[in-house]
Amino acid sequence: MQMDDALSLVTNVGFPAGLCFILLRHILHTMEEKLDKLDLSLHELIQVIQDLNVNNSPSSKSSKPVMNNAHKKAPRGDYSPLEPLCSAIINVMIIG
Repeated sequence: MQMDDALSLVTNVGFPAGLCFILLRHILHTMEEKLDKLDLSLHELIQVIQDLNVNNSPSSKSSKPVMNNAHKKAPRGDYSPLEPLCSAIINVMIIG
């Protein structure tokens, strides 16, 4: 948004409303960038987890859940060792 656009907005709708629009646009733009970074990180994390599952799975089936169905939760008490790492990465991306 250029300065002329901001000035025109303020003169047409008033200072408080214009400031709200400008701040809302800035917040939405910032959130969009952060969500794009989070989306990219999650896709990379899913790929790494899938690669780890493929590399660590012997020919016999293990009783641990496979991360291919990421939307399904593991049974209670049978968590993947990567779960705390995933949670930490998501928290850092959201907060930071």
